[in-house]
Amino acid sequence: MPNRAPNRKLAALLEATSWSAADLARAVNGLGQAQGLHLRYDRTSVAHWLTGSRPREPVPELVAQALSIRAGRLISARDTGLARSDGVLASYLQPCGTRHTGNEYLRRLVALCSQDADPNQRAALVSVAYVVVSHADPSRRRVTPVRKVAARTRVSADEEFLRSMVELFASLVQEYGGAHIRSALAANLADNAARLSSILPGESADPQVLGSCARMAYLLAFMTSDTGHHGLAQQYYDLALALAHEAGDRALYAITLRAMSVQALGLGYIHQAQSLADSAVEFSGRDDPAVLAFTLAQRAHTHAAQALSNRAMSDIMGSAAAHEQAESHGSAFTDYPRAGLEYKRARTLQLLHRPEQAILAFQSSIKHRDPNQHRPYALTQARLAETFLSCRQLDAACLHWHLFLDHYPYVVGSNEAGRALARMLQQARSFTRERQALELIDRGRPLSVKLPRY
Repeated sequence: MPNRAPNRKLAALLEATSWSAADLARAVNGLGQAQGLHLRYDRTSVAHWLTGSRPREPVPELVAQALSIRAGRLISARDTGLARSDGVLASYLQPCGTRHTGNEYLRRLVALCSQDADPNQRAALVSVAYVVVSHADPSRRRVTPVRKVAARTRVSADEEFLRSMVELFASLVQEYGGAHIRSALAANLADNAARLSSILPGESADPQVLGSCARMAYLLAFMTSDTGHHGLAQQYYDLALALAHEAGDRALYAITLRAMSVQALGLGYIHQAQSLADSAVEFSGRDDPAVLAFTLAQRAHTHAAQALSNRAMSDIMGSAAAHEQAESHGSAFTDYPRAGLEYKRARTLQLLHRPEQAILAFQSSIKHRDPNQHRPYALTQARLAETFLSCRQLDAACLHWHLFLDHYPYVVGSNEAGRALARMLQQARSFTRERQALELIDRGRPLSVKLPRY
């Protein structure tokens, strides 16, 4: 057996961050858990890495993320000395900062969706880690101006079909979350994008078709993130962003950046979330009030996560003003519903430790939400319950947790709903002398099964 060279890069990073091997192992396990990976590393594992062994993917990326958070600067997997290769996706997916044609992005989307739709190949994709990137790095997700594309009055059969698919899947994900329909969308997108990308040499894909494929890639990214596979979701968001750029769809470009900010914030990468939210607001412009309201609400949330109260409230007021000016078109990517605006306002107020105001905003969100949209309705009920509990109103909290449980069976595959259920059980166990808390635990415990992976 050849002698392995000591990993001096990793040793230097541990010394620079004042971390022990056990500290790094705990951080990596925690990051993995947040992305649906069950890791059990300890100080012995890190000791092996220091002597030259290399863990399998996606652990090098998780090590880099943990060290980046600790150091307060971007550290890549290559910087840790643990990276083996460019990863499982590198053979057909390039960073969106690399310039390609719309046809090439469609082919890359086909390759990714085809592998994702195949149960035998999917495991390699869902194990990919989320990557923290520097937006100052021109090789990753370069934010460039989105060119304008002239509007057309004639709608082709392909466009009409794709638009119908977008609306159908957007409605389904609101009702049931992403887990149960994700593979169906991947297969549908692979088939149709493959057909549409088979263009004669020298021809370019229709911008309207590219835009519809970008929306479907966006929905697939959202579903994949909702299922807990954040690394794969990030790749779909990258492709949605690239296709939106090629389609000249400035609004979708901003909406996708906003969704990427939501994902980063949910994973605890606050600075990345802030950078993405800033870019989303920048690209939303002032001529589309609905998109501006949508992006400002997310930026308010990122400000609140950093305890920047004045900035958060300024964006909340700006979002509300823009929402008042927006026209309703009744479609998934042109409207920002009042329920969504109120939910984001409530989450912002919750983070700013204004629970009484947050309760009113959550209640307004529920009032404006269709109960058949089980996923957002359930999540809003859970957040409202948690806010009531922070005000020591156990009876009101249990009432809304039961409403959450009424809708939970419809979204059992949602990672976010599963996390809400886990929080509910944990908080209820602090009141085991109270009858209503025990009833809640008895009802919730049978539902706390392991979430489906695919």
